[in-house]
Amino acid sequence: MYRLLAVLFIAIMSFSGISPAFGDSIDHDTGEVLKEGDMLPSFSLSIQKDDVISSFGDEKKPFVFVFFNTNCSDCKKELPVLQKFYANHLHDLQIVCVSRDLKGTFQSEEEIIHYWKLHHFTMPFVVQTDRNLYNQFARFGIPRIYIADSEHIIRKTFVTKVSYRQLCKALKSINRKK
Repeated sequence: MYRLLAVLFIAIMSFSGISPAFGDSIDHDTGEVLKEGDMLPSFSLSIQKDDVISSFGDEKKPFVFVFFNTNCSDCKKELPVLQKFYANHLHDLQIVCVSRDLKGTFQSEEEIIHYWKLHHFTMPFVVQTDRNLYNQFARFGIPRIYIADSEHIIRKTFVTKVSYRQLCKALKSINRKK
């Protein structure tokens, strides 16, 4: 009898649009601080060869921020996708990969250079030894990708999984809005 009442209750709740504490009503926390439509925070990053990338630089190209750690299993899957995207759109965008700690451990520049060479990556990267920049974007989760337009407005975000096709579609969408 109780089972029948429970099933009946769930059925009524489902048809009425009121959902019990499971299903689609759960708000999944993505860890985002910045979302699509938000402005990139101001930043200045020193990359290899003493180049500096700034949020307010002269280049009027879409900007791609990638937070990663080479010891992260999801990052290991996504970094080759990002490299392919970077190689094929080198002249259409600015990209920078920003290291982030994994379980409290930060990577050295030498570790990242070794990983980049091993996998033939050419994307610019920045070594971070704190979470100050990352915390302006999110609370948790890598890889984390932000694509902003030339006006520094975030147009697309990806967390943990992205395909080459999704990246190209996001860039095409940004370029169409110009």
